[in-house]
Amino acid sequence: MGLLIYTSNTLSRVSSADKLYNLLTDEEQDRLIENIRLNLGQVTKPEIQIREVKQLYQADPEYGRRVATALNLDLNQFEH
Repeated sequence: MGLLIYTSNTLSRVSSADKLYNLLTDEEQDRLIENIRLNLGQVTKPEIQIREVKQLYQADPEYGRRVATALNLDLNQFEH
């Protein structure tokens, strides 16, 4: 795995994603996951899907797991 470099902008985006996800009701979270699945599922390069899910996982592990599961991605690549 490569070196991860965090900028204040990256940390800000991760923090914002976490805050937004956790402000949503369960129903709203379900709709968000489905929306991401429908859109990110159209991406033809798996490395892009994986990169996005890693960012979501950083924001909130549950958020990342749910999106990874919705996209049928292997959870082991995110949980280490």
